[in-house]
Amino acid sequence: MDDALQEGALCLICHEGLLTQVPCALRCGHVYHVACCHQWFEKGKSECPQCKAKSSRDDLLLLDFEVAQVQPRSLEEARKLETASVEDRSRIREELALEVEDVEAKFREAQARLDAWREAAQERKRARRELEAHGPDLEAEISRVRADREQAAVENARLGAEVDNQNTRQRQ
Repeated sequence: MDDALQEGALCLICHEGLLTQVPCALRCGHVYHVACCHQWFEKGKSECPQCKAKSSRDDLLLLDFEVAQVQPRSLEEARKLETASVEDRSRIREELALEVEDVEAKFREAQARLDAWREAAQERKRARRELEAHGPDLEAEISRVRADREQAAVENARLGAEVDNQNTRQRQ
């Protein structure tokens, strides 16, 4: 991987190249190493290291992307551009515009996926909170049903004994 790219994208927690480990994004959009975030939250921190927005381990969104190698234009290419005709420059400009459109489309697609993942994470978090809130009620309901079942078993045994007694009396 290109050293310049590694130097340009740093994890602000450990100050190492961002792409040397698995990156993740917080709810606020800042990106760090996933291992660094786990350590950050284990220390009891509850905010983004950069912008201080409220955050937690549940907000981590793993990022999976490939980084294209970007090569600067060579001196020879630059000289060709300087001496290129107006038509050639126009053609090159159109090609570059198409490349920009393609990159922007990929960015929008990635942003849409990121938004969907964030929304799904929020939905899971809401559902977990809802389940946790209903936990005590459900435990009480389970206890009540068990007590009712035990009471029904006792009543069933009593009625069975009563039926047996009546059958015994009828035979006599």
